[in-house]
Amino acid sequence: MRPRRTSWLSFVAPLPAWLVLVGCAGSPNPAAPHDAATDAETDAGTDAAPDPATDAGTDAGTDTATDAVTAETVAVTFRVIDAVTRRGVAGMLETGDGKPAQILVDGTVTVTLAAQRPFEVVVQAAGYAPLHLHGNTARGDFTLVSFAASRAVARGVLGALGITDDGTTGLVVAGLDTPSLRPAVGAAASVDGALGAAFIFDATGMPRIGDTLVAGGSSFVSVPGVATGEATVRAAAPTGQRCTLRESGGAMATITVQAGAVHVVSFTCAAMP
Repeated sequence: MRPRRTSWLSFVAPLPAWLVLVGCAGSPNPAAPHDAATDAETDAGTDAAPDPATDAGTDAGTDTATDAVTAETVAVTFRVIDAVTRRGVAGMLETGDGKPAQILVDGTVTVTLAAQRPFEVVVQAAGYAPLHLHGNTARGDFTLVSFAASRAVARGVLGALGITDDGTTGLVVAGLDTPSLRPAVGAAASVDGALGAAFIFDATGMPRIGDTLVAGGSSFVSVPGVATGEATVRAAAPTGQRCTLRESGGAMATITVQAGAVHVVSFTCAAMP
């Protein structure tokens, strides 16, 4: 049985729209960031628009892994996509067991993790900052999709906001999606002790200072300048809703921030029962 798929936004998902604005100042406004990138991610992460390369990697990886796993473990397929080229990002995935797994040229890798437990995996790829994906495993096998930006593109975004990255702090990103993987407009995020101001991408695809999602914008809040060491990421829901960590619940996550790295924590925001 094919594992269910979910989608996971990294902080760089709307960058192509931002780059279009910079490179084509005289052209009409591009589609809203979640139309240009989030939709592409949602399509890649659901069966509505199957990707042959993804399906091949998912089926080949999870069928083999499923034979080896037990009721206490799950097979998780990660797919890492370059935000600009839309091609897979090859490299290595570190899971903390001392045995890095190779990420194939299509950006996919399948690993076995403990079921219903918190996890942190690290994507290491040439030209990219280390990408730490924090989350919780489900009861069954699943797929997570994340976009990644090169160091050069990331510097461009920070530069547009007047932010200089000296490599001594980390960047923490809180993904705030609805159950249908759309931006949870009105939701906000913060990181305790952050040294830098949070920013989002608005409906034009441009970055701007702010910690609350806006209509037509991206589905994440990025917080630069987070000191290394333990940090708590918090999500605040709009009135009548609740934002919780995917799979595990709870409105906050405690992570260990690394210098020069990007850390992604994903929340789901939905109406309260």
